[in-house]
Amino acid sequence: MPDEKVEATELVKGIDSKLEKKATAIVVAGVKDGKSEDEIKQAVFSLGVPFSKLNLLHKAILKNEGLAIDVKALKASVQELIEKTEFSFDETLAQLKEFADTVVENVPNASAQRVLAQLKAHWKLNEREFPRKIAPVRGRIGAINKAVIDTFKANPKASVEDLEAALSEVTKNATSYTKSLYTLGFALANGLSALEVLTVIAKADKA
Repeated sequence: MPDEKVEATELVKGIDSKLEKKATAIVVAGVKDGKSEDEIKQAVFSLGVPFSKLNLLHKAILKNEGLAIDVKALKASVQELIEKTEFSFDETLAQLKEFADTVVENVPNASAQRVLAQLKAHWKLNEREFPRKIAPVRGRIGAINKAVIDTFKANPKASVEDLEAALSEVTKNATSYTKSLYTLGFALANGLSALEVLTVIAKADKA
């Protein structure tokens, strides 16, 4: 004769039946919708369940509803698929994430995070470096702006000649750009206001 479900009031001492029923509904729906354990626990916690009883209540509900996961069996199922796949070990992280998504679709209770963790262990076992996350593409500022920034970064007191020399390496109109950008670059590099930079440059011209 199959075991009968434990009544909600017996799941966790100190949690009333009304709260337990709400928590049970959240856990069952969360598992059905494929939500992560953290997401489910957060939703249960928001009901007012004490943090000290959160894990205990979550585990009790999973067991009572027949939703408890056999972690060892799950890991074995994922590992079997990994070992059956002929990896070149040159796969990109994006390709491995696609593989993880496929495993999730075919192995109940599997998560992409778990699959990637086991893939990483598989790579280590085969003495290969697991692909790293691709760094975000940096924005572009243009060769001329870069020359101005780098010139004043290297020397905040750079002269007109210094900037023109740097610009001449990236444009044929170095003189024109120098006239329009030197004052701005010098002011920003030295923390000067518009009036202050004009005064400084005027004094330099007289010297």
